[in-house]
Amino acid sequence: MDREVIAYGLIILVVVIGLPLGAWSWEKRRRQKLRRQGIKRYGH
Repeated sequence: MDREVIAYGLIILVVVIGLPLGAWSWEKRRRQKLRRQGIKRYGH
């Protein structure tokens, strides 16, 4: 029982820490891709 509680706690911790980091890095990557496309499109 205790082992399950610890395992669930670790999973929740990883999700709580990992989701914002993953969303932030994905948003950053998407923004860079958009910027690159914009540079190609408008020739700046």
